[in-house]
Amino acid sequence: MKPTLIAYEPLQHSGLLYAREFVDDLTAKHQNYTHTIGAVGGFEQASFVLKGDRAYLDAWFDDGLMRRVVFYNPEGAPVWEGFVEQMKYSVGTIQKTKGMKGMYNRVYMRFSPLNTATGPPIAGIPITLPYDDADSQSKWGIKSTVVNGGELTHAEAYAWAQVILRTASEPQLGETVNTQESGSPNIVVTLKGYFEVLNWVPYLSVSLGELPAHQVVTEVLQYFNVFNSGWVSTASDWMDWNHRPERRVADEYHTCWKVITNIIKRGGYSGERWVGGFYQDRTFIYKPAEDFKTLYGEYLFYARRLNDPAQRIYDENGVEVRPWDVVPDRILMTVDV
Repeated sequence: MKPTLIAYEPLQHSGLLYAREFVDDLTAKHQNYTHTIGAVGGFEQASFVLKGDRAYLDAWFDDGLMRRVVFYNPEGAPVWEGFVEQMKYSVGTIQKTKGMKGMYNRVYMRFSPLNTATGPPIAGIPITLPYDDADSQSKWGIKSTVVNGGELTHAEAYAWAQVILRTASEPQLGETVNTQESGSPNIVVTLKGYFEVLNWVPYLSVSLGELPAHQVVTEVLQYFNVFNSGWVSTASDWMDWNHRPERRVADEYHTCWKVITNIIKRGGYSGERWVGGFYQDRTFIYKPAEDFKTLYGEYLFYARRLNDPAQRIYDENGVEVRPWDVVPDRILMTVDV
């Protein structure tokens, strides 16, 4: 048995895009798979090279963005999960790119309304108005950007937002010509973990005051799912209680992920380090770091030996951990020094 790599339809089209469950087993169709997992973020990023005939690769380049991709270990347990953020298609001397970076279908215009009926014009209290491309949102989900426009009339703010939406509401395309052929056709597929989609939505707290940190994290996840429903889990089963008070702030327009990242980095009530990220089934895990648990004598760790040429890694029970099963937030001990 060996690990497998499977692509599924995008979350926003689940059961709708193909009128059936789309599943593409990429195990024999890819090369050079790599992934990273971080203590803050969880499943971070991955990449692989997709091989196949022109018809297959053309179809993938047309429809592959935002597909959900899962890497499974030989026992069928998910090791990494994310979505297709960018593709680079090389065929002959042509290299085409297609990606979600720089794409926005909601623009939050922050500006001071300018009253030009007076002389001189008078700027009012700053406001924020959203402008949308509904067609793009139905295809890709809601992906936002915030523009600080300064002093503008409503007409100027609207016109500025429409320029952005006209040029950026669809995936960004590029094409270059190489002087030499790149070999057999292939697509370099770049994946992001689902923490990244929380950067698509700015968090606007509906309440002020303080709550325990873990409750604010739950609030932010629930807020995100109002816009892109079901993309990430809002279940708190895997979140430990962190009673450090966290102040909720309105009208700062930080992304949902930046708000959560800041909470993680501020640690626990006594200053201990915490970790958090999205893992299997896009579930958020939030807990004290393992190095804090060493104070209590119970913690998870890895061990290795310098005199082992293979540099194999073992868990706290002495069981070998295969490379694809290694996860962050473990103390790595060298036991023969």
